[in-house]
Amino acid sequence: LVEEWVLLVEDAPESKALGGLHDQLMGAGFRVHPVAPDALHDRFSIESAPLFVVLGPAKQVRFLGGYTERKQGLNYQDIDTLDQLRAGTIPTALPVFGCGVSNALQTTLDPLKIKY
Repeated sequence: LVEEWVLLVEDAPESKALGGLHDQLMGAGFRVHPVAPDALHDRFSIESAPLFVVLGPAKQVRFLGGYTERKQGLNYQDIDTLDQLRAGTIPTALPVFGCGVSNALQTTLDPLKIKY
C-alpha cells in the first residue's frame, strides 16, 4: 500500500493562494496538505522543496532525497525508488534540487534578500 501526500508550501495556507495548483493536484488524486513554510520546518524539519520522502509502515524514513538525477531533469525517479524499496534494495541516492522554504535557509542562501 502506498499513500502519497503533497505538502503544498504557501505563505498563507488558509488563503489558497496557490489554488490552481492545489485544485490540479486534488483532481489528479493526490492528498494535498497546504502548509506554511515555518510550519513545514517546525513540524517536519524540512527546509527545501521539492523533497521526496518515503516512510515505512512504522513511520521510519526509508528514503529521503530528490526526484531526479540532475537539476531541472524530467526523468523522475520516484516510481523506480519505490520499486527498489519494495524489492528490499537500497534506492539510488538522488540530490535535492529546489528552493529554500524555511526563513533560516533562505537567509543563509540569500543574505542580501535578492531572491527571497
